[in-house]
Amino acid sequence: MSKMTRWFPPHIKPCRTGVYQIKFTPKGSSESYDPFYATWNGKKWSCISYNLWGENHKQFDSLQSKYWRGFTKEQT
Repeated sequence: MSKMTRWFPPHIKPCRTGVYQIKFTPKGSSESYDPFYATWNGKKWSCISYNLWGENHKQFDSLQSKYWRGFTKEQT
């Protein structure tokens, strides 16, 4: 996997559409589970997935506050 950008907070949204790595921390836990991925369509995040190209990327998530980071190179 290619190098990643730094983590961005939820109030900063990606400037490009595509798949991003998402940091998932269950409520009440200080432990972060990853890697998870979600697609940003320019307005909304998809549901998270363990898979870079998962089926969940076609559904919108009700939780739109996501910590995210991008790839430094396009993933194929």
